[in-house]
Amino acid sequence: VGGADNAHTVMGLFLYVAVAVQVISGLVRPHVTPAPPTRSRSTVGVLEAAVPEGAPAADKTNTSVKTRARLLWEIYHKNMGRVMMAVALINIATGIHIAWQDATGSG
Repeated sequence: VGGADNAHTVMGLFLYVAVAVQVISGLVRPHVTPAPPTRSRSTVGVLEAAVPEGAPAADKTNTSVKTRARLLWEIYHKNMGRVMMAVALINIATGIHIAWQDATGSG
């Protein structure tokens, strides 16, 4: 059980640290910058009049621009989340394996 128990502990510690890093990186993430206006005032009124009341606007103007730092942060954040989910699933399986061995007295 020693090897699996050690791996379970290491993965658990990794997940605790990774969650803390994800939270901290979320607090200091790069912000998006407002996009410059792309339509003239006369066009806005025409487009809004063409959309029926209560219907979702199909043609929304992009209201923000992502900087290179923001795009890199998003790639990191999403992929780190995926890695954490995979490690968590493996850690759960390892924990079940350890519990099974303890319960049956094997190993």
